[in-house]
Amino acid sequence: EPEVITGPVTYNANVKSIIDANCIACHNSESQLIPLETYAQVKDATLNTNLIDRIQRQNGTPGQMPKAGRMSQDKINTILQWSTDGLLEN
Repeated sequence: EPEVITGPVTYNANVKSIIDANCIACHNSESQLIPLETYAQVKDATLNTNLIDRIQRQNGTPGQMPKAGRMSQDKINTILQWSTDGLLEN
């Protein structure tokens, strides 16, 4: 069931758990990929790389993330709303 978020979406309250569950296994400081372990890293990836584009790609599309399969639209929408709301940390 979709999570209902009242008020602005923030990294710590809403986005971090999504990133941790879906991205950290590959996007960590020990890999060759862009790390997504901290607020600053995820914010930078959202602003300066194609994180938003890649999580919205359909399964099987080149560059689609996560590689294990597309996240639920609810999780993608939360990240999109976080971006729209100004990439707030807390």
